[in-house]
Amino acid sequence: MHEFKTLSGRLIEARRYLTRAARLRHHDPACERWELWLTTADGQEEKHVVASRLMPARSGHAVTLILSGDEPVGMFNLDAGYRVNFARADPALLLRPADVALVVFGALASIVALAFTGPAIIVLAVPLLALYIPALVAVRLRKRSMLQRQVDRLLDQVQVDHVVRPFRRRS
Repeated sequence: MHEFKTLSGRLIEARRYLTRAARLRHHDPACERWELWLTTADGQEEKHVVASRLMPARSGHAVTLILSGDEPVGMFNLDAGYRVNFARADPALLLRPADVALVVFGALASIVALAFTGPAIIVLAVPLLALYIPALVAVRLRKRSMLQRQVDRLLDQVQVDHVVRPFRRRS
């Protein structure tokens, strides 16, 4: 389970950056990033970077960010009523180039080990290498879908909290 916290404030500045293409180690498919500066209720300014193509807010809008650790995974625009689940909008890749490289190098290493140990290594290495990618993709898909559902529930709660406000007493 993920630990979430919310941060509400006024958006001071939102800058859009285009990043370089993904490399072997990087798994983020989003080439766009947003740098957000928020002023919280106590007057502090906080910077958060969102790896997404979507940004439902402009400078001056009141927003609520949903953070997993320090990473924004959802946003609700309190002024416009827009919401975005960053985990759903631009999800991380399920299969990364490093995973394929691991299988290729594992196959090469098992061939080299075959020369030294005999055919027993092939009996062990082939099934492990064959099951590595499907098992890894299944685990990442499960983790991603859980995160998306949790963020959707939190965004629903933020939206309800924003819409259902206590009435002011008439004097």
